[in-house]
Amino acid sequence: LALALALAPAHAAARNEAADRRAHAAEAAAEQSRACRRIRPFYWEVGDAQRIRASGRAGHGAPMPTRVMPIASASTWVFAALVAELRRGQLSEADTRALTMRSGYTDLTPLRCTGLLPFLQRRMTVNECFHDDGNDRHYAHYDNRFFYNGGHYQKYAAVDLGLGDYDARELTELLQRGFREDFGFSYGSPQVAAGLRASGLQYGAFLRAVLAGRLFIAGHLGVPRVCAQPTACPDAASTPLTPERNWHYSLGHWVEDDPRHGDGAFSSAGALGFYPWIDADQTSYGVVARRDSSRDAAVRSAECGQAIRRAWLHTRES
Repeated sequence: LALALALAPAHAAARNEAADRRAHAAEAAAEQSRACRRIRPFYWEVGDAQRIRASGRAGHGAPMPTRVMPIASASTWVFAALVAELRRGQLSEADTRALTMRSGYTDLTPLRCTGLLPFLQRRMTVNECFHDDGNDRHYAHYDNRFFYNGGHYQKYAAVDLGLGDYDARELTELLQRGFREDFGFSYGSPQVAAGLRASGLQYGAFLRAVLAGRLFIAGHLGVPRVCAQPTACPDAASTPLTPERNWHYSLGHWVEDDPRHGDGAFSSAGALGFYPWIDADQTSYGVVARRDSSRDAAVRSAECGQAIRRAWLHTRES
């Protein structure tokens, strides 16, 4: 016992030193890696189930950790997690088919559901978004085939979940009730696959809850996973992925499991450059938070997030 007490301070010092090395490595990647330099400005953080372990703001005018912004398709992970809570973790085949984008609803055009156009500044419901201008078209030949489009989620929310009369405010309230803890998320529009607004800090809190096992989605990371690359399998019809990325898709999130262009992490990059992730071992998480309307914003943010993740995880192992 005396020996153990004597060694305890040394062990604590070693742990603190290792944590400092990891934080410095992540910071260096965020500030100096080519992938991250080209997407400035942005906020980033990494952490585990307990707390944030490292964070920073890269570039002039980088958003504060609390800056709320539209996160586009990063909304899907949160919505899938909400469904898992409503179902108490027991998802049906219909739930899974919609949340893995294989239900044949592939024609949603998001702009008219966002409320960004002046003449659309009014209360719009989930159902109105779904039925607007052909958003509700169904294609039987895409049933059970992966086709990346928010229409799967919109039909599922409006019809299967019975949320058709909900507007953005009511969807926000449902999130708070469904999760039983308020992460601070809010819907800017009733488009469930892309209408969420969040800060890096808020999304980080959500990912910590997943890692801690407080949300049922924790048991569904990468389960099931469906082929999402048309060049790799006939069951994938359309994807935003570049041909060299043979990733899979799960419940509202990607599985970055291509051996050449991935490390098995789970992620949900949004078209406006918001990139959240959980590592393959489900011990760490990270967020790259920014708003960028360029065509390749999601891919660029993912590349930066991957650089930070590599630095963080490699230093842990060294």
